[in-house]
Amino acid sequence: MHIVCVQKDGSTTQPIHIKVELGVAEVYEQHKFTVSDEEKFLPVELALNKTLRMATDVQKKMDSLNKSETEQGMKSISTMIILLGVLSVGMVVGSALLQVYYLKQFFKRRKIL
Repeated sequence: MHIVCVQKDGSTTQPIHIKVELGVAEVYEQHKFTVSDEEKFLPVELALNKTLRMATDVQKKMDSLNKSETEQGMKSISTMIILLGVLSVGMVVGSALLQVYYLKQFFKRRKIL
């Protein structure tokens, strides 16, 4: 990463031209790697590839665990919602039965029924 700071002094304007070249070929040509150097890098490259494979495997396992935890959480939430619905209906029916019983007793005491 490169950071460039440009400061303007005065009121005149001047164009700024920046040329950026990216690539591996320039670095390769600059350092003039030889066959023996490439052989030295081979164990490092193999270790890096192994590490990348392990990191990919760990990422896949984390994704699958996260997915299964999400599914289990959704099942748990679904069960709670169903239980809350059944409990609410039960409370409403119980309340209605108590009201009917109370009204029946009230009217019997007043000798209306």
